[in-house]
Amino acid sequence: MPNVLALASRYVMLRKAQSIEEVILTKRLLLVLLSAVVVLGAACGGGDEEGGSDAGGDSQSDSSDAPAGGEGLTITGVDYAFETPATAPAGETEITFENGGKEEHELIMVLLKEGAPELSELIKQPQSEAEKFFAGEPTGTEGPIAPGETKTFTADLQPGTYAMVCFVESKTEKQPHAFLGMVNQLTVQ
Repeated sequence: MPNVLALASRYVMLRKAQSIEEVILTKRLLLVLLSAVVVLGAACGGGDEEGGSDAGGDSQSDSSDAPAGGEGLTITGVDYAFETPATAPAGETEITFENGGKEEHELIMVLLKEGAPELSELIKQPQSEAEKFFAGEPTGTEGPIAPGETKTFTADLQPGTYAMVCFVESKTEKQPHAFLGMVNQLTVQ
């Protein structure tokens, strides 16, 4: 159950944050905690655990556990953009996130309410203000993945516009990748 626990802890901590600086500090703490969970999981055999799901009904696994030939959605993160189709069908979807960049990247997706501001403006708002435009719970990779790695998770995509962001801090630019342009949107029909 570490995946569900990590996502729940992250969401609770991010909901309490008031500014992007607090979000960045919170993410750093979560990365340390997530690293500890990964290390402990690897030391204990590292198998995926079954059962339990978060409020969004999402689950996550390494790409090696993904069913071969199954339909899904592939999103690639590069330095500093998401390569993704413009649209996707609604419903239970296996999403594969590939890190095609030279830095660590993450994928955070959230369904937006109609009338939400442009993503470039939305990411600059304090967390409490930005959340007013969320029509669902965030889902994604539950933290960054290394260059060349792939993560697969399942999400029940609802019709509407999804924001995609990466808040990993650039080691060279010293700011979140989202502020360097790593935001995109996906229309689900």
